[in-house]
Amino acid sequence: MHGINDCYSGIIKSPWCEDSRVEHIYLKLFFKMTNKLLINDTVRIAASHSDAWHSWMKQVVFPLALKSGTIESYQLTKITGDEADDGISFACQYICLNSDRYSDFINNFDPKIQQEQTNRFGGYFGSFRSVLEILEEGSI
Repeated sequence: MHGINDCYSGIIKSPWCEDSRVEHIYLKLFFKMTNKLLINDTVRIAASHSDAWHSWMKQVVFPLALKSGTIESYQLTKITGDEADDGISFACQYICLNSDRYSDFINNFDPKIQQEQTNRFGGYFGSFRSVLEILEEGSI
């Protein structure tokens, strides 16, 4: 028989761990409740407007997104190997902690930003969105 202090999943200590099946169920429930969502917006913008768009994203959009409380983090990446005279491609990635925050992002934050982007850069960009459920994360 194991005590609670002997039961360690490698990530979380569960309150009950006499049976490894219970530990497994506990971890599955924990991770199911905390799955994050990654919103990936791929944007291709005319080279003539890419610097202004990048500045606008960095100075306006990302700070507003963080302040809105709908995302916990973001990253902006440039898609390499896709350079052409007609445009530059970027991937804007936002991490939402859960589906409620995602819904808030989509319903309250995103429409305003999409409209502003169209007002500023309409005709010079194209974009599409993918929403991914984060199943596992890791870092060193």
